[in-house]
Amino acid sequence: MLRDADTDSLDWVYINSSHEYEATLAELREPAGRHSGRLIAGDDYKIVNGVIPAVHQFCAETDWRLASLTLETHGRRSYALRKA
Repeated sequence: MLRDADTDSLDWVYINSSHEYEATLAELREPAGRHSGRLIAGDDYKIVNGVIPAVHQFCAETDWRLASLTLETHGRRSYALRKA
C-alpha cells in the first residue's frame, strides 16, 4: 500500500485502481501531500468512469496540473500530473 511507503524515495507514483470517482480522488490525494515536485500518473482517463472528474477536481483543489495525456486509439488514455 502506498500509505505504508516512504514516498520521499519515490520519483513518481502510478495509480491504477477501481476508477470510481471517490476512490480515484482519495488515491490522488494520498501521495500528493507527501512527495511534492514529482509526478503522479494513472490510466483509464476516459469518460465512462470517474477518473476524469477526479483528476479535474484534484487539480482544482491543489497546485497539481495535468502535464501529459496520451492519445491511444483504444481510448484508455494515461495521464501525468506535475506540481505547478
